[in-house]
Amino acid sequence: MYIILTFIIHSILLGQFPMDYGLNRSTNSETQIEEGVHHNSIRHIKQFNNKLFLATSSGLGYLDVSDISNSIYFNIDNSNLPIGGVPALKLYDSGSEAFIFTTGLTSTYEVADDKYHHRGTGISWSLDSGDSWNYSSQPVDDAEAGTYMEVDWYGYTFSKKVWHTTVDNVSYDVSADLDNGYIYAPLWGCGLKRLDYTNVSSDWETIPLPMDDQDSLKCDEPFPSNYKYDPSTDGTGSYNHGVFSTLIDNDVIWVGTAGGINKGIINNNNCIDWYHYTDENGLASNWVVGIHKQNTNNLDRIWAITWTQPDAPHSLSYTDDNGNTWNRINQFEDLGLIVYSLFVDNEDRLLATTNEGLYVSEDDGDFWYKLFIGFDLNTGEQLLYDKLLSAIIINDDDIIVGSSDGLAITIDLGSNWDIIRSWEDVNQLGDGVNFNMYPNPLYKNSKSSVFYSNGKSRFIFSNPNQYISKIDIYDFSMDHVIQLNNYSVIGPQTELIWDGKNKYGDIVANGAYFCRLSLNDNYHWTKVLVVN
Repeated sequence: MYIILTFIIHSILLGQFPMDYGLNRSTNSETQIEEGVHHNSIRHIKQFNNKLFLATSSGLGYLDVSDISNSIYFNIDNSNLPIGGVPALKLYDSGSEAFIFTTGLTSTYEVADDKYHHRGTGISWSLDSGDSWNYSSQPVDDAEAGTYMEVDWYGYTFSKKVWHTTVDNVSYDVSADLDNGYIYAPLWGCGLKRLDYTNVSSDWETIPLPMDDQDSLKCDEPFPSNYKYDPSTDGTGSYNHGVFSTLIDNDVIWVGTAGGINKGIINNNNCIDWYHYTDENGLASNWVVGIHKQNTNNLDRIWAITWTQPDAPHSLSYTDDNGNTWNRINQFEDLGLIVYSLFVDNEDRLLATTNEGLYVSEDDGDFWYKLFIGFDLNTGEQLLYDKLLSAIIINDDDIIVGSSDGLAITIDLGSNWDIIRSWEDVNQLGDGVNFNMYPNPLYKNSKSSVFYSNGKSRFIFSNPNQYISKIDIYDFSMDHVIQLNNYSVIGPQTELIWDGKNKYGDIVANGAYFCRLSLNDNYHWTKVLVVN
């Protein structure tokens, strides 16, 4: 089970977080805004006025949509932001300001097991729409590893297994209780914790959750004699202590885990009464990796993204009576789809991003239809990835979709699309020509990496004069592999897409390949690594 859960976290839940984050981050304590974006992989999109804040695989940015047809990327740098990718982003609109909460991660190589692991890099929040930031290092247990520590909780004491490292300890979600001034962080490996963000000297507090066999855990009741707080997934702990997701709705907090979903009633003294629901209560499955609220004139609904196993189709779950009963939507499982995120507006419309595109429902989720994302008719740009990570509706009907390959925007319900992405010119040649490839390495097998590219990469080069061009690819022995002239975009920035196959249609072997651009009778070189 541990292997399965680790695979889910590292390969699916986050979409795409690279080992090398590429762009340098500012060490200035003041917020620096620069045009461009840290990375084209957009995991979350949140709106405040004319800004769409973007959680990317290499930092925080935003899209200025004052004129949606001419949107501009910006990145946000501040030494009080976590380094690395942004697995979680929540935004609360106070009317005059946006309260923003975000988390960070990197990937590091661990000699102990000869593998890469995700490492949490902290939690940050801004109470002034991103102008200034506060930072807390990644929460850990302050005790010796491998032991149990005693934790006080409103007059009672319970035992918690210690997790004293940031390795495999990542905040995949975050929520804020603005009324009481708490940040709640579900920490994979370390459990659920909260911080009083109004008190600069406060420490992270461990929040107990029911064990797998408990249907409740209440403030006025002693802990059972066998109670232990242990997120271990080797069969010795409780899957319900392995936390993924959270949502706060007034005085109710919802927490999704590897063992179901928990509804917590926050009391006046901030103690929490928990009620635990699983597939025995009607959930489609017990790995609750996302929680969303739908509040319209007709509904007060909680949606749960309920997974079963990695790369497996699944159903969605929802409750209309605060968890007393749960229902399921089977269409995604029937279609063989995996849902990564939901967006719910106040007009009974829902968006679901999946491994095979964007799905829309206009009848509260009873039926979903696929909204095809086509080419950008102005530039010829396209998304290389079927897997979509995030989506949002703004201005009533404008849909913005985030992928591992940039943003897609439609203002006419899918009839036309604008594809926008940022490109870092890191390989400018002496004569002013930029020639690069993205993503690199090119992974032919999506399971071989956290990258998911449908086995394709794009060559990009500057060609403002529209010279005749072609790209020849050679293997390490300099044997010719294929010539590319199948342009996807022709213009000042010209693009060609390679699917990792040779001239005979066969997938090339693992290894390094040399790529030669012929442009105006001049040659320019770059190289690419192919991993199957």
